[in-house]
Amino acid sequence: GRRDSTHHEIVETLEAVGASVFDAADMGLGFPDLVVGYRGVTYLFEVKGPKGKLRASQLAFIRTWRGLPVTVMRTPGEALRAVGLPDAAAQWETRCLMSPGARRSPRP
Repeated sequence: GRRDSTHHEIVETLEAVGASVFDAADMGLGFPDLVVGYRGVTYLFEVKGPKGKLRASQLAFIRTWRGLPVTVMRTPGEALRAVGLPDAAAQWETRCLMSPGARRSPRP
């Protein structure tokens, strides 16, 4: 399956803070790209680049899914916030602003 530009970086960042990440991008049928487990909670994340849009199959999945909401992620900072790590997200964003080429995963 296709992977948006931030996909790999989001996976690396989540794994760096101790999350379990299952890459489901190849499943198709609108299923979200990532299944993330962190501190006893399972999240479904759809990864999109800065201007990426949801496809019809993804919208249909999101509308009919009866579990926790599917969340669209565009940056590692958004992913960190979604799993309850706002301080790590702020740290990641600050590091990117200070030196855009030095995107490294934050510590929890």
